[in-house]
Order: sequence, then structure tokens, then C-alpha cells
Amino acid sequence: MLKLLKLFLPTSKMAWGGLVAALAAVFAFGLWVGVTNASNACKADKLTTVERAIKQAQAVADENYEIELDHVLTQANRRAEFRVLRERAKKHATAHPELNDCSLDADGLQFWIDANRGRRH
Repeated sequence: MLKLLKLFLPTSKMAWGGLVAALAAVFAFGLWVGVTNASNACKADKLTTVERAIKQAQAVADENYEIELDHVLTQANRRAEFRVLRERAKKHATAHPELNDCSLDADGLQFWIDANRGRRH
């Protein structure tokens, strides 16, 4: 077995230098492949993280849109209700000109109470 091993081992310094250079080249290539794979894996992780952040931001934006839409619709409904209440108050004031002396009758007082409590008729 030792004779077989001696057949494959280099006998000159030049051959040993070539063997060391070949082993160093294989090691360097393996190192380069490993670094490249690690870099690609890191980039893939970053991409996944960015995609997840985009999805979360989109979900937050959708939720904010729903909240804003609900607020705008509620505000529009309140304006319409207030418009109706104001028209009723104007009609009441027109129908009862005697109220110009800054006193309220029962209906006017009820309008005032309803308006301040937020009730609409």
C-alpha cells in the first residue's frame, strides 16, 4: 500500500508546488461559491422582508381607507340631518313671527333640546 501511495505522491518541489496551488485554487473556488450563495440567500431574505412590509403597509392603507370612508359618510349624513333640522327650525320661525321677542314656545324649545342632544326628527 505504501508503494501505491508513493506512486501518486509528487517527488519534486515543483510538483508539490503545483499540488498546493491546485488545492488552493479548489479551496478558493469553494469559498467563492459559498460567499456567492450566502449573498444570494441574504438578498432573497431582504426581498421577502420588503414584500412582507409592502403587504403590511397595504393592509394598513386599506384599513385607513375604510375608516376614512366611514367618517366621510357619517359626516355627510350628519350634515343632511342638520340641514333638515335647520329647515324645520326656519319654517317654525316663519310660521310663528311672534317668537322674535327671544322667547321659545314648547316646539321651539323641543327643537333646541333635540339639536343639543344630537337627536334628529
